[in-house]
Amino acid sequence: MRIASLVRQKTGRMRAQAFLALLVALGILSFGRLSEASTGRATATVPLILVKYNAYRGITCPRVAVKLSINGTGSGAFAIDTGSDFSMISDSTAAKLGLKPGPLFVHGEPLMKYGQVAQTVLVQELRLGDLQLGGMYFIVLSEKYIHALLGGSLDGLIGADKMSEFAWYFEFGKRRVTAWYPSDLSDSEVRGLGLAEPGIQLQLAADFNYVPAVAVQFDNSQAAITESMIVDTGSQLTILPQSDADKLGLAPSGTTYREFGYYGEYTVDCARVGSVSAAGATSQGTVIGYFSTPTEHPPVLGMDFLSTRDVLIDFGAKMLYFKAPGR
Repeated sequence: MRIASLVRQKTGRMRAQAFLALLVALGILSFGRLSEASTGRATATVPLILVKYNAYRGITCPRVAVKLSINGTGSGAFAIDTGSDFSMISDSTAAKLGLKPGPLFVHGEPLMKYGQVAQTVLVQELRLGDLQLGGMYFIVLSEKYIHALLGGSLDGLIGADKMSEFAWYFEFGKRRVTAWYPSDLSDSEVRGLGLAEPGIQLQLAADFNYVPAVAVQFDNSQAAITESMIVDTGSQLTILPQSDADKLGLAPSGTTYREFGYYGEYTVDCARVGSVSAAGATSQGTVIGYFSTPTEHPPVLGMDFLSTRDVLIDFGAKMLYFKAPGR
């Protein structure tokens, strides 16, 4: 399944998504991008904040977040979520920062989210360590919803609408992340990080706000399949469509989760699969999830796979790399 197909699954929300993508394309949601300096790329390496949460019992990988400076006067802890196509901030954090929510209109049309006119706030300056991320609009959601969605006491989330301007290298063992602007790292820069080559091509869709997807192989005793999965640093669990689970002959483990979010309520069952492989990296005997009720939620490659090795997501090059074994 290509990412275009993933996007088409969201037919009930396409108008809102297309409008949000238009804002990104016009530079309205995200703006103030850096100019490439003659001396090379702008970069910053900062600690990862690891937030423990129990979305799936027995899946212990945490949510990853970073501290961001906001408008030069405040700061907050924000999840970094490649699987989200928009960024959000809690109403309480916006109030503490003196940011006043209001609707955002473009060509006379209001931005819609969750079937309602979205409330947004404008951040003029966003910094990650010494790296200027530029300005952007955040969608404002209640603190209760943000905490229920993200776990812990995070102030919000940075999604692919902003992350897609950079390259991101997650070193989970060292609990740090490096970002570069501009992205599209050279072959020598990739080799210098000790990453496995040749990597794998990312699929990015402008009408999905540049959320990345990658081809993932699943192998079980009954069958082997390849599925296009959203690379999702915001999901603890790798989750397949039920049709793929049927093809692979997955036997449910008896563990079931009821979830809620942008796609409404849905149910995830867990099962063990022989192997999961992407970009030369393989995990054996992995417990994954699959949607056991109808949902528009696309399949995701989650942190249960991603966090077992260092990973580079280079949006400019449209490439994903994993750390080479023993490097």
